[in-house]
Amino acid sequence: MHNAVHQRISPIILSAVVTLCTLPAAAETNKTHIQVHRTGYYAKDAYTVYLEMGSPKKLTSVQIKHLNGLTKDIPETDKVVRSGPAGTVEYTFPINSNDTVLVTL
Repeated sequence: MHNAVHQRISPIILSAVVTLCTLPAAAETNKTHIQVHRTGYYAKDAYTVYLEMGSPKKLTSVQIKHLNGLTKDIPETDKVVRSGPAGTVEYTFPINSNDTVLVTL
């Protein structure tokens, strides 16, 4: 008996506004370095792309290179932002259903 594999690609839904608080040292300079890493649909998501390829039993070297490239741990956001006088930064980004987001300051 062959087990069925879940191959339905779910839609991307939901978003949120996140307010981040900086460290007191960063408040003195009014600058905060922010990095956002995301894993989810189409974010470090080789499996969805593999499904869209038709779930081939054998991958070509080009396909393997492409899928491996999708899993690199590169932040989607990496920049310096200005904080307010209280040391807070309001930074808005979407959080999609089934995403995991790591924000570092």
